[in-house]
Order: sequence, then structure tokens, then C-alpha cells
Amino acid sequence: MIAKGKVLPGKLLAKELEKKEEVTESGLVLISKNPNPDTLAKVVLVGDKAEKSVSFAEVGKTIIFTPLSAQKVHIDGEEFLLLEQTKILFMYD
Repeated sequence: MIAKGKVLPGKLLAKELEKKEEVTESGLVLISKNPNPDTLAKVVLVGDKAEKSVSFAEVGKTIIFTPLSAQKVHIDGEEFLLLEQTKILFMYD
């Protein structure tokens, strides 16, 4: 993981969780009909509260967001997602 770093206010850095493939009993892999399914990620770093916005993201929480709202970035050879906290659709432990 990231040893040190800072995210700009109102933003967060997350690590995308692996997507589980749906497989039938006979071994067929089912493909999602939705070209942009919601994505799961674990929050790694949270920026300070941005002016005139709500800051609710917490490090270690799992979030759901639409993939088009995140930007992929590479830090120290690892891939992370950078997005605005307001783009989170749902957050849980």
C-alpha cells in the first residue's frame, strides 16, 4: 500500500476490489448486460473536507460508485482509483 501521500480536498484514493464472475453449474461464465456496472473499492486515502461540501468517506470502508466517475492512477506500481467523495453511491464496512 501507500506509505505516505496526500489527496486533494474532496477527493479519495481507493483500491478496486476484484469482480466476481457469475458461473453456471455447467461452467459457463455469464457476461453482464450492463456495460458500466457499479464498482466496489476499498478506501485507502481521504482528502480533507472541501469548502462547501460534505466529507463522509473513511479509510478502510468499502464504497460503491459508477466506473465512469473514477480515474485510474498508478502509484509505486499499483493501480488505484481517484474520485470525488460526492461520486460515492453507497458506503459500508
